[in-house]
Amino acid sequence: MRKRHLIFFTRAALYFVIVFCAITSLVNAQTTTLTTLPNPPYNGGNTLTGPSQVTFVLSNTNPFPVNLTGISSWCTTVENGSIWQLYFTATALTGTSTDVTAAPWTLVGTSTATTVTAAGITPLNFAGLSFAIPAGTQYRFALRNLGPGSTRYSGLGTAIAPNTFIGGGVNLHNGDFQIAGVNVGYSGSGTGLTLTPRYFTGAVSFAPAGPCTNPPTA
Repeated sequence: MRKRHLIFFTRAALYFVIVFCAITSLVNAQTTTLTTLPNPPYNGGNTLTGPSQVTFVLSNTNPFPVNLTGISSWCTTVENGSIWQLYFTATALTGTSTDVTAAPWTLVGTSTATTVTAAGITPLNFAGLSFAIPAGTQYRFALRNLGPGSTRYSGLGTAIAPNTFIGGGVNLHNGDFQIAGVNVGYSGSGTGLTLTPRYFTGAVSFAPAGPCTNPPTA
């Protein structure tokens, strides 16, 4: 009798896992993109010469992790062929920084050369990008252009609205959005973050991260 119960519960557990994974796979097929358009007020009209960066925060309010799969930035033909880097920090969510290429910042990835044929929000070539943001977690990102061209952003020290974009259970916080009373959106040339509020102008894409194995394991 005990053996029969064990077989029943094992089969029931496996059935549940298969159904759950099927549902999760269906959900995972749905990619969400948050964009800072319309334009204006997000016109990407401001730059810093040479290598430079702009920051924003992604807050995952879902009860499951999501994978950041794509990032775009406002570019012009001046940025044709540019190489980009994406850094993140889990602790320095606001304020200035002297060097986004050093701790507590961590490199997420470096793009290949990005082709820009016209001014606008342009997908950056971070091949195979799949960066996990855990459930109930917020990370600050620094998008950095190594050249040619510059990192383009909106805002020159004055607030523009909205400063938050919401979709798929993720919040994109920008510019003068504050955590603990300090802005999240900074920009700066070289490796530093010195100017605020500055508004990342572009788009981010993400999808739910699936926990399933193939074949399913009860």
